[in-house]
Formats: sequence, C-alpha cells, structure tokens
Amino acid sequence: MRPVRTAFAGALLGTLVLAGCGQAGTTATPSSAPASSAPAAPSGEFPVTIEAGNGQVTIGKKPERIVSLSATHT
Repeated sequence: MRPVRTAFAGALLGTLVLAGCGQAGTTATPSSAPASSAPAAPSGEFPVTIEAGNGQVTIGKKPERIVSLSATHT
C-alpha cells in the first residue's frame, strides 16, 4: 500500500509544481511609457502640485533624496 501512496503523493506534487509554473490568463505587454500615470515635471519647474489619492500634494522644491517604502514601486 505504501508504494501507491508514494506514487500518488509524487504525482500530486508534480501537478502542483507544474501548475505553479504556468502562466496566468493575461500576459503583461511591454510599453515604452513609464509605469507612473502622473507626468514627470521637467527639471527646474518647482513648486509642483500633484493630485494624489488623498488630495493634492504640493512639492515646494526639487527633492534631494527620497525614501522608498517598497522597492518594487520605486
């Protein structure tokens, strides 16, 4: 009985591994546009006001540094 369980477990594991490697229903299409939907301000044009999810945000001067809380969204 043990060889049957081992074979079944191996087949199940193989199926799960192959399913995990498959593609989703949609595929990403490469684009030449940046991922950001907000247009970038040309250098030297500050202050700039940006419409954010929580209202308008005004950036008074050109940032010297930024803090990224998510490396995948930077």
